[in-house]
Parts: sequence; C-alpha cells; structure tokens
Amino acid sequence: MKQMSSGFYSTISYFILCLLLSNNISISFADGIPEPGIILYGSVLDNSGKQLTDGVLKFVYTSYSNGKKITKTTHLKTIEGKATQYSFLTILPVESKIYGSSASSTALEISSSYTRTIYLENSSIQMSDVINVQKEDIASIQKLTICSSYDSDNDSIPDAWENQIVNANLWDMIVSIEAVNPQDDFDHDGYSNFLEYQYQTDATNGNDYPINDLKISRTKLGDVIQILQLLTNISNGNNTVLPEIDANSDHKINIKDINYLLGIVAKSK
Repeated sequence: MKQMSSGFYSTISYFILCLLLSNNISISFADGIPEPGIILYGSVLDNSGKQLTDGVLKFVYTSYSNGKKITKTTHLKTIEGKATQYSFLTILPVESKIYGSSASSTALEISSSYTRTIYLENSSIQMSDVINVQKEDIASIQKLTICSSYDSDNDSIPDAWENQIVNANLWDMIVSIEAVNPQDDFDHDGYSNFLEYQYQTDATNGNDYPINDLKISRTKLGDVIQILQLLTNISNGNNTVLPEIDANSDHKINIKDINYLLGIVAKSK
C-alpha cells in the first residue's frame, strides 16, 4: 500500500479545522494536565457529636494567588466502612500547571495554596483551614471529621468532636466535655484523644487509629482496600455495586465496573 505523505495529513487536518470553524463548533483545550484526584471521606457531626447522614455538604477552595474559587458539592448519606460508618465520600479534581496557563475552573492546582471552607447547608456547621496542594496529594486518600469549631473549654478540641466521647459510654464518669482530657486514651489504642482528633481518627473505636505515618492522609494499602470497599459497597459479604458505578447495570461487581471506577479516579470525574 502506498504510504501517504505528511503533506497529505496536514491538508486533511487543515480541512477538518476549517470545517469545525465554519460550523461554529468550539474547540476546547485543557487548562492544566489532569491528574488522579484527591479522595475525601469522613463524618459530619452536629454539636452533640451525633453523626449526620442527610444534607448537602459544600467544599469551597479559594486560591491564595488569584482568588479563584473552586466549589465541590456532595450529599450526605450512610456509608459503611470497615471499622465504622461515614457521612460522605467525594473526589476532588486535580491538575498540574501548564507553563503560561493555570488549572481549570473546577480543579485544584498542584503546588498551590488554598483557603478551604467546608459547610453543611442550612446549618451552623462550618470549618475553615489552609491547605497546600502538593504532588504527594495526587491520588491520595484523606479523611475528615467536619463539625463546628466551637471549643467552650479551650482545650484545642471542638465540643462536637468531644461529645462523641461523652456519648460513647453512658456508664462511665465522662458526662461532659470538660471531663474529656486531650491526653487520655479513651479507646485504649495507644493514641491520645488529641492525637486522634489531629489525625481525624475515631477516639471511641480502638480499631481506628493513626498507623505508622505522621502524614496520615497519605495512601496506604489498607486505605486503598477500605476506599474501594466504600466506593463499591463491598463489605460484610455484600457483593452488590453502588448504582453510580454500575457500568453495565447488572447490579454486580465485574471488570467493566472496576475499569469504570479506576477511570473515575484517574480522570477525577
């Protein structure tokens, strides 16, 4: 077969471009290089320490450099984890910067700083912090406990978080937040209440604790297994698949569903 010259392909490409433009078909280019996103999951607590599973949770990231706002919305629901239940799970899009450009309006940019505000609509639950998005955050799994930051006893742990410990055992001597000592280890897992708050683990569950890494948000094999369980609803012998990732609508886990799931994570959709 006769090989086509490069000039032939250039002519065809030019013809296609003219055809698109003449029909008012817009051509869009990525503002940044899409990277595997950040998986966020965790619990939302009311002021009494009760976990909430209904409502709309919003994440607002405001760039330090240009003031650009990126908003992510997710709905609360009951999510069964390996050791406990959670309120939400979402994926944040991430992009690497292309020289002379910036990340798209819906993605966080690597090597950038943001003020993050998280709030539950129609409630007083809100928290704010400052985050620096680094290369290590690509494809990371991060756990958050979201509650009001009000701290009436000034011990650096919010009242709502301490109320989890107050309510965990009605027969102990801990009947108020003032009785929750940050240096105590309520669930006897070797980590103080304050460390469990700092690392966003459950201070009332001895099976949920920081493991071998000060940067607890970094992905480990156990985290990957647990997050796949959360995403696919595989736990306690349940092999059904959540509707949002059931690629062929057969209500079972198969290779198409796994590929689709990996595609969601890889493309940060």
